[in-house]
Order: sequence, then structure tokens, then C-alpha cells
Amino acid sequence: MPPEFLEGLMTNPYVLKILKSSQQGAATTVWAAVGKEWEAKGGRYTEDCKEADRGQDDGQIFGVDG
Repeated sequence: MPPEFLEGLMTNPYVLKILKSSQQGAATTVWAAVGKEWEAKGGRYTEDCKEADRGQDDGQIFGVDG
């Protein structure tokens, strides 16, 4: 990423509100990989150490039309 773009992200209040530490970011992956409750339940989506609800496809890529 260009430094200017990264600087813009790191000063954006919305982005700062949703950033996670490395440990927080890895927690769901580790939980899903080793949790006994996930044995024989592949193909599910997870977020924040829980199974995620299936969202609606709005046809947008990264929040941008087209």
C-alpha cells in the first residue's frame, strides 16, 4: 500500500474502531481449527469466535458497485 493510503487508514476514526490486534485477528481461525464443536462441520463461515450469519449478496465488490 502506498504510505499515504496507509496513513489515511490509520487516522480514519471508523477504521480505528474496527481494527484488531494480531491476537484478536487470529483468535477465530484458531478457535475454528481446534474447537471440538467444529468436527465434521466444514464449509461454515465464522467471525468473532462464533458462526457467522449468512449475508445477502448485494452484487458489490468491497462496498463498491461494479
